[in-house]
Amino acid sequence: MNFWKKIFTAAVLAAVLPQTAEAVVDFNPNRQQKTVGYTSFMDYPPFGVYNIRKLGYGQSRAEYASIFTNMINDFFQTNSLHPEFIGSTDYSDLVRRVRAGDVDIIFGIYYGTKIYDGLDYVMPAIIDNPVTIIMLPERVGEIKQLSDLKKLKGGRFADDRFSDYVNGELEKLNLLSESDATEMFKKLYNKKVDYIIASYYLGVIKASKLGLRSKLSFSKQAIWNMPLFIGVSKASKYHDSLMRSLILYIEKKENRDKFARELQDMVRKYEQESQRIVPPVFTE
Repeated sequence: MNFWKKIFTAAVLAAVLPQTAEAVVDFNPNRQQKTVGYTSFMDYPPFGVYNIRKLGYGQSRAEYASIFTNMINDFFQTNSLHPEFIGSTDYSDLVRRVRAGDVDIIFGIYYGTKIYDGLDYVMPAIIDNPVTIIMLPERVGEIKQLSDLKKLKGGRFADDRFSDYVNGELEKLNLLSESDATEMFKKLYNKKVDYIIASYYLGVIKASKLGLRSKLSFSKQAIWNMPLFIGVSKASKYHDSLMRSLILYIEKKENRDKFARELQDMVRKYEQESQRIVPPVFTE
């Protein structure tokens, strides 16, 4: 079992589905409770990873893992609701379904970001998702202020997810996008890029999986902070009651603090695991 699955208790489909089917995770068979559909990021660890594993004979199984899992379970149990997870390999279409009211709640959305138009934001934010600069330790002194980034060539992970505001700021920089983490770090080591700009938690995971966490420098201060919110569909038939319940839940500092601790524990576990991984040797 890989490290990701050991860290998170994922909601895994019990049913075997046709390969083209959309995954629906049924956590609780008690149909007497109000059934509420929810979703989250599909390809953005640690906030959500959705995979369809091929089993052979034309069948497959959908699996989902998220750092939101404990919070989600706690909220639904506290409010005696029956959760129904809706997943898809097409995140944009999934968000469209939330806007349409086919899905009631989405965990982890950025404020003022167009894709989430038509949703109501539950205040306050769950947590900040900071944007960081990753560099080789010997080159840290080259960036003393944000404007220094414009003089250098940077890189970004193609699967990183930023708010519209941050994406607008990134467009002002000279950035190369790379879908493969190993190739991105290779470019950093070979000085094809001077730095990598990444959301902090995604950057830690990618570096740790390659055994590079202790060999790289992450900026001590966030370049930008991207608050992550819970969104509720304005078209949901349970909109008003869900907004009230979610606001009461997220306003409790102990709930936000518990989530923050779980996230930091996850970071430490990845960093510890990274020490046991032999990093790649990067050559031209």
